[in-house]
Amino acid sequence: MVNLEEAVTLPPHDLKIVVKRHMAERQPVIVKGWPGIGKTEITYEACAEEGRKVIYTPCGTSDRTVAEGMPWVFPEQKRASFFPFGQLADALAAKEPTTWILDDLGWIQSLGDQNAWCHLIYERTTPNGDKLPDCVSIVATTNERQHKASGVGAFSDPFKTRFDAIYELRPDLDDSCKWFFKYYPDVWEVPAYLRECPEDLNDIKTVTTDLTNRANPRTWASAARKLRLKLPEHLELAALVGAIGKGMAVKFQGVVKMLRSMPSIDAILADPDGVAMPTTVSGLWGSAQGLAARANVKNFSRVARFGERLEENGNGEFAVFMIRLATEKTPAIINTQPYIQLMSGSLGKLVTGEGE
Repeated sequence: MVNLEEAVTLPPHDLKIVVKRHMAERQPVIVKGWPGIGKTEITYEACAEEGRKVIYTPCGTSDRTVAEGMPWVFPEQKRASFFPFGQLADALAAKEPTTWILDDLGWIQSLGDQNAWCHLIYERTTPNGDKLPDCVSIVATTNERQHKASGVGAFSDPFKTRFDAIYELRPDLDDSCKWFFKYYPDVWEVPAYLRECPEDLNDIKTVTTDLTNRANPRTWASAARKLRLKLPEHLELAALVGAIGKGMAVKFQGVVKMLRSMPSIDAILADPDGVAMPTTVSGLWGSAQGLAARANVKNFSRVARFGERLEENGNGEFAVFMIRLATEKTPAIINTQPYIQLMSGSLGKLVTGEGE
């Protein structure tokens, strides 16, 4: 049976696919979802991967003149018109593949301001009759009122139906962990924690308008930056509270202490045969994540040996996860002799899905 929630919401990797297709066909789309789950970040990544330039409009601090131009009097011509400026002028002058990101679209609350965007989004025309070049695509991102996002208003039907499609993004644990290893490869504690507590990736139960933060993919990135500061324990806790909220910070720091008490990644790489094996789920995830982040063509023989020990101890799923993540991060590993040897054994069959 089809899971309706999964059918109507998209994880980041699927959302990126559809955004790329719409951009290529100049079809305007809206990406909606909870605050802080990566809507704008994913759009930027899709543009970078497609070699597209970006024009960025923060809708919460913009008005209808961004879509129409500035009302202007031309004395010599004895007429008034609209003078394109800022992002509109950049879009009209674009010569290369370009995506115009309308961020926080829901903050355009005025019906008049929404109407001002309608012709530019659908007919791709300004009040002056200037047309958007074919190389320009429009992608909008927004929260909804049900997300308790202050400042988000109602969307008029003529406004929202001028977009070709509305997609909803849902946070995804695997995609988030891959993202952390791409941008924070040295802070393995965050993805290790989230692997053990996936429900904490986007904690919507603690959404509030009070001046406190909550856990979501954006604030977990903030937490990762706090760990990079290497603060004393009590100051680290204060910094984490500021990033993800009091209850989550206490819980997270407790797990981090446990993770840090395990054999260090350096110790495993120095002696993959002699180091004590982790026995807890968090320890297994932490070791697998940490080694995958550090793996390269020079040390992979040691990473592979630790993976074999994981399998020997009945924890083959962690070894598979580690090997797949390591090769995804550093594809050159698959051409090394240790990798080829590993793939010819029982662990290799697990990695390819042929083993039990």
